Amino acid sequence: MQGNRSKFELGFKKSDFIKKLIIQVADFLVFGNFIMAFCGLVWSLATFKIFALPFQWKLPLLIFFGVLLVYNAGRISSGKSYKEHGHRENWVANHQRRIKWLTMIGALGAMYYLWQVPFQIWVTLIIGALVALLYFVPFGKGRDHGLRRIGWIKIFFVAFVWSFVTVFPVALQLKPALSLETAGLFLERFLFIFAITLPFDFRDIRIDLANGIKTFPVLLGENRTKALILATLIALSGIYLVHYQALLIPHLLPLLYIFMLTLYLNRERNEYHYLVFWDGAIVLQGLLVVSWA
Repeated sequence: MQGNRSKFELGFKKSDFIKKLIIQVADFLVFGNFIMAFCGLVWSLATFKIFALPFQWKLPLLIFFGVLLVYNAGRISSGKSYKEHGHRENWVANHQRRIKWLTMIGALGAMYYLWQVPFQIWVTLIIGALVALLYFVPFGKGRDHGLRRIGWIKIFFVAFVWSFVTVFPVALQLKPALSLETAGLFLERFLFIFAITLPFDFRDIRIDLANGIKTFPVLLGENRTKALILATLIALSGIYLVHYQALLIPHLLPLLYIFMLTLYLNRERNEYHYLVFWDGAIVLQGLLVVSWA
């Protein structure tokens, strides 16, 4: 009996160790912004597919490391001054050294691949990076002031940066680079990001109300915010129906996925739900488009 008990305790400890290890790895990947970086990579690859251009890895990898740099650099500048104190914020506050290392890795990777792409691409990416940094960098009195605090503006800010960076650097290989097709894809990406970013403000509605930050959910309320997400998805579906033929299904399926998430949208869900499932919609669409025959 004693031997069986020892084996049971050993097995329990081993499973507990594995569980903790999985959680630590997941925290590192999610809170270290690897998912966001992968979003940038797969969406830029999808842009090559949509424009019928041969796949190139240098630009997508440049965007991957650029996102890793910008998102982690923003966590350094914000320090411990967050409007909420959840698992993510505690992880960031307690792992500042890792955040700095990830920022450095992002910077080194971005610089390496920056030298591998034409100079004209530099301009578009630098513009996107500067605009993104403006979103994170605090200004004014205190360290918790910045564009991210200006309520409803921030969602347009985020949508613009992601759409710009994942479309225009690739579009520079087209002649002409600025065309109706390029503008159309930019609009599609903008609406997509708008739809999957609203839930984050929905989650923070109580905190934003307390701090006087007027986001769309604060201004519209919970039910109208859900209606706005669904209306955006309907508009995006219409654009997809007009724009795509061969790639229609891989574009529509992620909208169905977002539609289901919206129906069960709940402020009480944990941070993983938002950072993995909602942001993961970008990965889902990108992988479907890239892999579609």
